[in-house]
Amino acid sequence: MNQNISMLIKACNHLGYEYEILHESGNLVVVKNQGKSHVFVNWAAPLNSSSVAHLCRDKEYFYQYFKSHINIPKTKGYLNPNCNQLYSSYVKDSNVEEIANNIEQNFNYPVVLKKNRGSKGRNVFKCNERSQIINSLDKIYDLSNYKYDYIAISQEYIQIQKEFRALFLEGDLHCVYEKSITGAKFVGNLSRLHWEGAKAKIVLDIDFLEQIQYFCQPIFQNCELRYTGLDIALDTNNKFWLIEANSAPGFDYLVRDCGEELVIEWYRKTLLLIFCQ
Repeated sequence: MNQNISMLIKACNHLGYEYEILHESGNLVVVKNQGKSHVFVNWAAPLNSSSVAHLCRDKEYFYQYFKSHINIPKTKGYLNPNCNQLYSSYVKDSNVEEIANNIEQNFNYPVVLKKNRGSKGRNVFKCNERSQIINSLDKIYDLSNYKYDYIAISQEYIQIQKEFRALFLEGDLHCVYEKSITGAKFVGNLSRLHWEGAKAKIVLDIDFLEQIQYFCQPIFQNCELRYTGLDIALDTNNKFWLIEANSAPGFDYLVRDCGEELVIEWYRKTLLLIFCQ
């Protein structure tokens, strides 16, 4: 059973809601109350529509949708030239050399390359020269690797001072935690909470929380993203950037470093919202 489902069950117990575990992994649960039932699967909750969840998973689509509404790093996608013939009509570049040319025409160094649909910092590369771009593309397009994606994206590099995860339910801010790398050691994964010794640290500064709430409002004004964890960077010029949105955020690091209370309360609010709507 993953940490999310474990916290969901504790919230059910607090509320007196009935639940049933339907799979031996523990990660398929139906919650029942007053004749209604709702299913929770792995990290997902039954609040976001399938199209909104798809939008969050696809980084290039997400950028195209939100780029005129919020400050977000420039992003461009590149389809694997050797993809399935079913998608050949979408191919624009005949090889990775041509893709590298396009990236160099549209981005300055350093540039970030990553798989279009990914999480936990898998297949994310900071490239300082052309050879690194080509090597990164080869890794992303490698069919033999479980990290494979048929779309690679290039992304504007941001000089990050601090990075945060902000949890929102129906557009209301639940909490913010910093992905703190103070005293941590980089061990190959650019995602900050994957550094050795990194910690999740709850942000309590009211003024800062209000800034986060204000910065993120355009997302909820333009999309029915009801349940989300937003990754937000503060650059060295104290400017906010939206890095990505997670429609099924995980809570492993938050529970590990900050305890269970905030996550149980998150699920308590989620359940009340679902069963009262």
